[in-house]
Amino acid sequence: MKKSIYLNIILFILVSLLTLSTVVYAWFSLTETNRVQQFTSNAVDYGAIMSFEVKKGEDGEYVTIDTIDDMHSFFGQTVPSDEIIFRIQVENKSSRAVSVNSVIKNMGSLTENTNFYMLDVFYLEDGRIKLNDEYQFYEVDETQAIKHGQILNPYRFSNLVDDDNNFTLIDEYPLELDGLLVIEFKIVYDSNTTHIGYHFGTFIFNSIFVELR
Repeated sequence: MKKSIYLNIILFILVSLLTLSTVVYAWFSLTETNRVQQFTSNAVDYGAIMSFEVKKGEDGEYVTIDTIDDMHSFFGQTVPSDEIIFRIQVENKSSRAVSVNSVIKNMGSLTENTNFYMLDVFYLEDGRIKLNDEYQFYEVDETQAIKHGQILNPYRFSNLVDDDNNFTLIDEYPLELDGLLVIEFKIVYDSNTTHIGYHFGTFIFNSIFVELR
């Protein structure tokens, strides 16, 4: 019987060895505590060494993200034109080659007025992510959209997420034994955002999932 396990992990570097056909690692499950939860066993069917870092702007320095509060502090202090650069590294320490999937879960918006939706003004730069040395591009409906007098970027997250407000980073990426996958992407707060309705809003998500299959 095919099994899966979902782990709530708030951790910078993680090694997890599992005897399952699928393993999912998750950063930032929304909880009241910041305790690290790990699952380990003596078998080595699936395992990975992972890291998650962010920095603000090209000239910034990468910092480790340990908790959901760390992540939200970045987005809670952003202003239009700010850029948040993400770097996720996955080193395959399983007993064989694997496929990697990764999803940002439950992207959302916190505003005093719900007519102002933060996913309209945060976007994925150039509609692309970098997987090691290659770029992956996203296709979107590029019909011009205007809200509150602002022309919205076609790669805004309201135009990228699925019906469950999830955003798929990678799907079935092959990773050889001991191989390293580096996922890099940039989220930008649209510089054209001037309406006061956005000023105290926060762009949020509740977890990043990385699955080895």
